[in-house]
Amino acid sequence: MNYTHSFNHRTPILPLKQDRKRLKAEKFDLLTQMKQLYSTLEDKEEELREFIRNYEQKMKESDETLKQMSKEREEMEQERWNILKRARDEAEGPCSCARSWASRTLTSRSCRKRSPC
Repeated sequence: MNYTHSFNHRTPILPLKQDRKRLKAEKFDLLTQMKQLYSTLEDKEEELREFIRNYEQKMKESDETLKQMSKEREEMEQERWNILKRARDEAEGPCSCARSWASRTLTSRSCRKRSPC
């Protein structure tokens, strides 16, 4: 009887040991899953950092391109106005020469009319 009594005491311990083993295995699985999740999270963070770096670089390049284009546009506008000014000045040159010539011609004619030949 002593043997059965001892056996009955061990019987409840066996399921506890099995539960403990199962819980340890679950704990190990959970730890493995957590490690994988952390690894995935770190990879995603690195991808995000890389994306942000690329985005900032593209924005910087875009800003520089816009500044360069704006500067070139201003230079072209200035050159356009200079060309228009020169064209106006050149157009006024022949007109002033024609006016001067017409004025001299009139002066010359009036002098001829006044002076007796």
